[in-house]
Amino acid sequence: MKSIGMLIGLSFVFTSCIQARPAYADHSRHPVVVTHIDHSPDQRHRKKVKVKKIVIGTRVKARPVNCIVIRHNQIVLLYAAGVFYRQINDGEYEVVRPEIGMVVPELPAYDVEQVKIKGKTLFLYDGTLYKQIPTTNGIQYEVYGFIDE
Repeated sequence: MKSIGMLIGLSFVFTSCIQARPAYADHSRHPVVVTHIDHSPDQRHRKKVKVKKIVIGTRVKARPVNCIVIRHNQIVLLYAAGVFYRQINDGEYEVVRPEIGMVVPELPAYDVEQVKIKGKTLFLYDGTLYKQIPTTNGIQYEVYGFIDE
């Protein structure tokens, strides 16, 4: 999240174009990757920066790799690498926002920020806040809330 905020402040963002892979592709870790390409006339400052962005509503044609089933209040979702999916029909899955209170066994190994809100230590990944909770299976993470950009 910090890196996105820093990118906005850089001048090359204003001279860049944005490309996104089709929303209907099989990207089980990150359904959509947005790329900013600097087109400044000065070649020394030419940069290509990939910003991983998970887009709610993206559909994939295959079951996400290494996913687990999460059940919460009669809602069944799949969870893989920080992304929640619901099955729409046979072999098709849609990226969805999780329900508050859902518990996952782990967070992704990358791009997770530790934040303090009202004295509580929380973990932020792609706009979703998690709090650590002790369980009989060790430390797990409960969906606590959301930060919309």
